[in-house]
Amino acid sequence: MVQFKCAGLLLLFIGTTSVLAAPIQTGSRGVREDSLVRRANRRHGTGSRVRVCAGATTTVTVTVSATATASATASAATASATATATSADATTTDAATATDEEEGIVLVGVFDEATTLDAGDLLKVQYLTGSGKYEVEYENTVSNTVTVSQKTATGLAPSGFHFLDTNSFTVKLSDPTANATLLKSDYIFNTSSPLVAAVDITKSLVGRLDTTTNTFVVENVGELEFEDDEGEISLAVDDANGEWAVLAPHFAFTLVDEEGKEELHLNGTFDTVQQYPGGGVKADILFPANDIGSLEVEHNGTAPITVTVTAQTPSVRSVYNVDDGS
Repeated sequence: MVQFKCAGLLLLFIGTTSVLAAPIQTGSRGVREDSLVRRANRRHGTGSRVRVCAGATTTVTVTVSATATASATASAATASATATATSADATTTDAATATDEEEGIVLVGVFDEATTLDAGDLLKVQYLTGSGKYEVEYENTVSNTVTVSQKTATGLAPSGFHFLDTNSFTVKLSDPTANATLLKSDYIFNTSSPLVAAVDITKSLVGRLDTTTNTFVVENVGELEFEDDEGEISLAVDDANGEWAVLAPHFAFTLVDEEGKEELHLNGTFDTVQQYPGGGVKADILFPANDIGSLEVEHNGTAPITVTVTAQTPSVRSVYNVDDGS
């Protein structure tokens, strides 16, 4: 659920196809804030909240696309912010390119495109994503091809864990039965990412999705190693085929106490994809303030999501009334 409050306006975004919005004004027929929030929580439980910390009128558009998509818009005159929750978009090259390193050859992979894995060399195929780079390492006496797909993780984090990248990565080797000399599923962290900066990444793990339980498994999936000089978590496996995600235990996150409840506080940047770790931890992203206040976007849910916020000035004064069916 996304909740927006400002200058007497309440906007609720429910993370399904339901949208509730109403002006809160003295003498109006708008739905009262407490009853609307209560009904939303009763129907949909916890979720996301968007709010302006100072009382400014504003424009907000919210779209969430993890397993469902919906949007709501409320406009007024003075200042604006646009919040969009979407799957994180990876930046890729048009074709795989190679770079020689002391330990292997690095190939820049393209999601959903096959990359040739030649025999004889240690190859590291890297894919740029939300919190860094996902990497497949391969060394063998026979050639192979690998295709990696990315999507917003829909599998659940195991109990007590949260996502360090909102995406999961599905690996498909054309010959999964090939007895590789070396085969790894890795993640190289971008330490400037707000989410990564709030976590002790030395405690991170790579999990494989168990399709029977729809939960990522982090135990007994391979030999795990953290390479401090690279900021990389590396998992040696016998079979790389499957869906993978990078996670960390709850205690690895830098949490603060807010009214007796633990919260994760992150600093956001406008026009940049921001990530929420899911797994049931409440996370607040505070964006830079302007002359009337600052925008904070909160999320508490099991699924990871992303938010991109763009500040802009609205050109039209509008009020949208949505009948909630009560």
